[in-house]
Amino acid sequence: MVEIASQRNRPLIEAARAEVILATVESLPFADNFFDKVLCVHVLYFWKDFDVSLREIARVLKPGADWDSCSEPRPIRRPSHRFRPKSTAFRSSPK
Repeated sequence: MVEIASQRNRPLIEAARAEVILATVESLPFADNFFDKVLCVHVLYFWKDFDVSLREIARVLKPGADWDSCSEPRPIRRPSHRFRPKSTAFRSSPK
């Protein structure tokens, strides 16, 4: 995934407007209050410890920032099944 993301975003990376980093949600390599927004797509079901993961996301969010998540609520059983993602959004509390 890192290789694919790096290839697809090469112009942004070369212009120093993007960086691709591999990390676990339980230990994000960013300072406290670093992000204005966090977006998670199809990852929640891979988290080993939901509470630890949410606390780590909250740590890197700036006060009042948003966290959005989108995931498939049930497995797709047949190819004709329509994709109906479940979306969740949270806003961090001002500190």
